[in-house]
Amino acid sequence: AGHLSGGINMMPGTNGLWANFKAITAGDFTGTGKLGIAGIDANNNMMFYPGDGAGHLGTGIPMLGTSGLWAGFKAITAGDFTGTGKPSDPPSRSPHSLDHIMKRRTTLTTLAIAGLLALPLAPTVASAAVATPAAVSTTSTPSQLKILPLGDSITAGYQSSTWNGYRGPLMQQVNQQTRYTVNFLGTQFNGTMADNANEGHSGYEIQGILNNVDSYLTANRPDAVLLHIGINDLNNNDNDHATAATRAETLIDRIFTDQPGVTVIMQGLIPTTAGVPANPALQSLITSYNDQLRAWAASEVQAGKHFTFVDAPALTSAQFADGLHPNDAGYSQLAQTFYTPLDQAFTNGWVVGGAPIPYESPRPARVAAGDFNGDGKLDVVGVDANSNMQYYPGNGAGSVSGPGTPMLGTTGLWANFKAVAAGDFTGTGHTGVAGIDANNNMMFYTGDGAGHLSGGINMMPGTNGLW
Repeated sequence: AGHLSGGINMMPGTNGLWANFKAITAGDFTGTGKLGIAGIDANNNMMFYPGDGAGHLGTGIPMLGTSGLWAGFKAITAGDFTGTGKPSDPPSRSPHSLDHIMKRRTTLTTLAIAGLLALPLAPTVASAAVATPAAVSTTSTPSQLKILPLGDSITAGYQSSTWNGYRGPLMQQVNQQTRYTVNFLGTQFNGTMADNANEGHSGYEIQGILNNVDSYLTANRPDAVLLHIGINDLNNNDNDHATAATRAETLIDRIFTDQPGVTVIMQGLIPTTAGVPANPALQSLITSYNDQLRAWAASEVQAGKHFTFVDAPALTSAQFADGLHPNDAGYSQLAQTFYTPLDQAFTNGWVVGGAPIPYESPRPARVAAGDFNGDGKLDVVGVDANSNMQYYPGNGAGSVSGPGTPMLGTTGLWANFKAVAAGDFTGTGHTGVAGIDANNNMMFYTGDGAGHLSGGINMMPGTNGLW
């Protein structure tokens, strides 16, 4: 009926195995009738994990050697595109016929299926309101600072009109000078700006960031971390408010332990935050939190660490979108508050940067395969450059036809979806689409059996930001 429950580790005893996998897909690759998982690992090899039919996976094996063949692939999906009854050849015959969709690292995004079809999509269009990183001069190349925006939904940009949050206006300010450029890092991609990478995780408390910060740093290796965290600790009633600042200190020390020499700029909590629901005691908690971290910062500097604590601006009610999150005007204030110490860190030599590394458009690759029109042949759907879900019918012989047709209007609904999957989630025989939206909820859209979608419901009612 389109709902989910539970949540178990499919490989008990493993911890963070999938941290740096770039894409995964599911299918019966062994001909046993049991679904397994195939995915591109951190070494750019296609790994296969056989399923046992009971929700568990076995040990991974390379599907096509270990040469890093899949380095340029951005998305994969599995299915019987040729009508042979196999999503790939059984292991005994070497799985060289894995059907896949790939996005190459080019400025013109290209969709291809097993090398048989190339459907060019429009280049990614950045918001006109946000400047892209400054062009690198061939005569004088400024260093590029690798910056990791780290925190909760405020870092993600929730409630800003573009989802750029403070990162958009901060990039604009950086682009007004010529001494350095900035490359934002992270595994999350939010906003219309071209460089929209970040580690903003909606709903996270300090402990949630602490539990994952080792992998964030390993994956990104930033020159500087822009940290804004703690408001969920104080707004929620599931933890000890009095020790929230101490938990933040533990997080910051972990960052320096993992990556000595990194610069951490922490912006305190916004002192005028009202809370959701409104909580008269919240502002007193925020004051205590900020006071402790501000005082503690001096000891960090004395210990030789590149740490700066800056007070967040006292936003007016007109600069909030709700009781916790700024609106565009408020985010611009947060951007200025981060820019000043970042620029000073560069001046002081804390942040040096390096040679520019051109970033590819970080728009996540969102494609899926399924029989969306009921003809028994696999079709392909995908989110295009205009953030619309497009439908490409398959012919059962390894090809699909285009141009694609919109499945659910052309309003850009899918702009900040992080991933999509297809399947008959309702038992009606109609393939629908499930996807992780900008609020990190798993949403379900019903298929009509004729290449269209409708609806949009949370598949796990009562959860918020679980994914």
